[in-house]
Amino acid sequence: YLLDNFLPYAFELLKDNNVDVCTTAKTALPKLVELVKPDQMETAVLDPLFTMCEAASSDRSKGLAVEMLNILALELGERLCKDRIIPQLETLGTASSSQVRQVVAANMGCVAKAVGQDVTIDKLIPLFTALCKDDVWEVRRACTESLCDIGQTVSANCRT
Repeated sequence: YLLDNFLPYAFELLKDNNVDVCTTAKTALPKLVELVKPDQMETAVLDPLFTMCEAASSDRSKGLAVEMLNILALELGERLCKDRIIPQLETLGTASSSQVRQVVAANMGCVAKAVGQDVTIDKLIPLFTALCKDDVWEVRRACTESLCDIGQTVSANCRT
C-alpha cells in the first residue's frame, strides 16, 4: 500500500503549487522513505525524483527533486548516491537555468556525507568548484550552503 498509494501521493503533493502543501510533503516524504525496503529504493524513490528532473519538467520541479535527493541521500545509501544521484547532479549542475544550478550548488552536503571522502574528492568537488565559478552570483552564493558539509567530508590532510 505504501509503494502504490502513499509514496505516489507524496510525490504529487511535493509538486503542488501551494507552498504549504509542498513544504508539508517535503517533511512527510523522508518519513515515508524510512519505511521503504532497501531493495525498493531505486524504483520507489529515485525513479519518481528523476522523473521530476527530466528536461520537460519545470525548474521548480527539478529544484524540489534535487533538494529531496540531498535530504534523502543518507537513507538512499552510498551506492545509489554514487551510481545515480551524482551523475544526475552533474547533469543538472550544467543546466542552462541558473535556478537549477543554484539548487544543485546548495544541495550537495548530504550526498557528500553519504558517499564519503574519495567519491566526494573525485566527483563532487569538481562539480562544486565549477559552480563556485559560475557567472551568476546567486549560484556562487548557494555554494556557501554546501561548503561546510563538503569540507567536513574530507580529512584534514585533504583540506590543505
